[in-house]
This record gives sequence, C-alpha cells and structure tokens, in this order.
Amino acid sequence: MVMELRRRKRYKVRMVSVELPPAFWGFDESVKMLGNKRANMAPAGLPTVAAMLPEEHFEVLPIIDLRIEPLTDKQIQAVDIVMFSGMIVQREALEREMARVKCFDKTIVIGGPYATAYRDQVLAFGAADYLVLDEAEVTLGPWVEDFLAGRAVKVYDEKSVKERITIGLTREGKPVLTQTPTPRWDLLKL
Repeated sequence: MVMELRRRKRYKVRMVSVELPPAFWGFDESVKMLGNKRANMAPAGLPTVAAMLPEEHFEVLPIIDLRIEPLTDKQIQAVDIVMFSGMIVQREALEREMARVKCFDKTIVIGGPYATAYRDQVLAFGAADYLVLDEAEVTLGPWVEDFLAGRAVKVYDEKSVKERITIGLTREGKPVLTQTPTPRWDLLKL
C-alpha cells in the first residue's frame, strides 16, 4: 500500500486525537458542568502538524478528536494516511485505534510524547508504518521529503535527521517557535 501511495500527486490525510481514559488531566467531571462541552481543551499538536504539511502534496481533512466524535469506517476509507499523536496515558486507545485503521490497509504515521518516549512499545503494536518523533519542526520535514521520494524509513528522530535540520534551534537544541506555523484550528470542531 505504501509504495502505491507514492505514485499519487496529493495524499488525503486524516489526523486522529484519541480519547483520554478517566483521569485528572481530562477534567471529565468539570467539563460536564459546562453543559454542551465535551473536552477541556483542543489538541494542539495535530493542528500544528497539519499546518506544516505542504498543501500541494497533502490534503488534510478535518481532525477527529475521539473525545468529541467517533472515527467512522467511512472516514478511514476516504483517506490514504492516518496520523496519530498521543500521551502515555492514551496508550491503550492509541493501540486500539491504530489496529483498527490498519485493518483498512492505510498508511499510519504516529508521533507525539508517547511514541517519542516509548518507541519500542509503539513499534511492538505492529501497526505504525512510520514514527515521526521528537519535535515535528525538526523531524516532519525530512519524513515528508523521504516519503514523497519513496525512500522513507520507519523511524525519524532528532538524532537520525541531525544533518538535515534546516530550522533555527535554541541553545537547548529545541526549535525556535517563531518559525512554527499557526495551527490549523479550522480543522477542529471547537
């Protein structure tokens, strides 16, 4: 499936933010008091990554936040690539949703704090085609370039793309945030 995708000019992408289990950080009980609200904050990472994907090659469809709405089979079938991000507390939901998407033979890309901290666990799920780890401002560009050229590898991290970094970094080696594009808030149901 991945090789077949590269022949296309523009890829349809669906980004998915998985649900949080009942926990302090979800503020589940507080959110219920707000009436028709279903989450305490919008996911910021995926809209930022969406803004970083070149529009001439990637059509990013509305982001699915599983705290707000379900991911339907039809939504999966309509795309070429599904991108996930999540935190450690979302591990079970990530594993479940990635396995579900893999049944549709879609290309799966995962990043975020959980995949970055526990790449071996994510690889053990067996569903991810690509891990784009660490700061997306550093690793996403090389993945996009390699994916479009048909030479993408399984894992992209700051160490593996060190020679290809084209953005400014702070003294601590983190991206200068003024170079990060404005997140694509239009892709979320706010």
